[in-house]
Amino acid sequence: MKIAFISTRNGYLDQGTLMFDKANGRLINQLLKKYPEMLVVSYSAAQPRAVYNEPIATQNLRMMPETRSYIQGFRNTREVSTLLKELNAEYDAFIFQLPFHAFLAMRRQTKPSVFHICANVVTAAQNPIKYSGWRGIISRAIAGRLDRAYRKQFKKKNNAVVTNGDELAQLYGEYTPVATVSSSILDAEVVPQINKTAPGTPFQLVFVGRPTLEKGVDLLVNAILMLQQRGLQVHLTCIGFTEEEFLQANQHLQVMSGSESIEVSFAGVIPFGPALLAKYQEADALVLPSRNEGTPRVLIEARSQGCPVVATRVGGIPSSIQHGEDGLLVPPEDATALAEALASLIDDPALWVRLARQGLERVRSMTVENFSKVFEDKIDALAASYGKQ
Repeated sequence: MKIAFISTRNGYLDQGTLMFDKANGRLINQLLKKYPEMLVVSYSAAQPRAVYNEPIATQNLRMMPETRSYIQGFRNTREVSTLLKELNAEYDAFIFQLPFHAFLAMRRQTKPSVFHICANVVTAAQNPIKYSGWRGIISRAIAGRLDRAYRKQFKKKNNAVVTNGDELAQLYGEYTPVATVSSSILDAEVVPQINKTAPGTPFQLVFVGRPTLEKGVDLLVNAILMLQQRGLQVHLTCIGFTEEEFLQANQHLQVMSGSESIEVSFAGVIPFGPALLAKYQEADALVLPSRNEGTPRVLIEARSQGCPVVATRVGGIPSSIQHGEDGLLVPPEDATALAEALASLIDDPALWVRLARQGLERVRSMTVENFSKVFEDKIDALAASYGKQ
């Protein structure tokens, strides 16, 4: 059976080698171990980026024009449609990632496909932080069109659906999807055991992401201030941005000077790899106070290094974290609840150890190898139904 993988992400073609971000690149490379002749189709990034650090182990590539928005996708519809028509004439089955910016070209997708829904476009379009006014109207219209295009494909015979998280599985439940959690961690990168028996003093918090309102950085600062008022010592390490970027995005927060200040350091961007994993090992907890989310891979990365997690109960996060079992979940927009959850880890070393150990144990089933197996099983089922191997 001839298989093609259609990526929703941009990759950078560096002297004939396609460079991807770790998570998607590792998934593709894992699939290539079983399907070495698999074609990889990607949007082509015009410039290299630090996140493009996973080389794809094949030269069997086709590139689509760089597409970072649905407007660009609309402009590229004709070119992408032509490509999909050619591929559907040559290949037997597809792994097709969504959202797909050139969504109008999806009508050319006629062969059996395993559709991997990576994000909830309907919920994203309703996000007032990102989309308000006329932008919100346009975003909701596009999301509705995308949703209809997806459902038209999903109901076709021999197509299968895999979702990132239970929220998406419920949204598309009529198509009997398989819910999973995307991962960037390999089996070999999961530490054998936690490296300490209690959190340190000061309590070392790590935040990985962008310094935006959507990620709840303001809630985190307020929660830490509450902890300090209770006499608890906390140090926050921010990964993914500099101090200047933080201050520019959060000008209303005075967090490093004055009577209401917190202990914080900025590590900047640390690409996925040993340096980032070491940061998780040094931390006492990863905190993710987001107002909106998909299924963040950082939750798996942290637990794989024995670092407990505290996150908000939004998006696909509850698909990754079981409250009280391998992490703590709090309501969004609630700095007090976030502070209480963090305080429980500081005050109760036994709870900290239990969450660290159980988080480490659960994440062993959430590695790239397990993630890839979901798609392998679906492709093998398609092959069996067509009598092809």
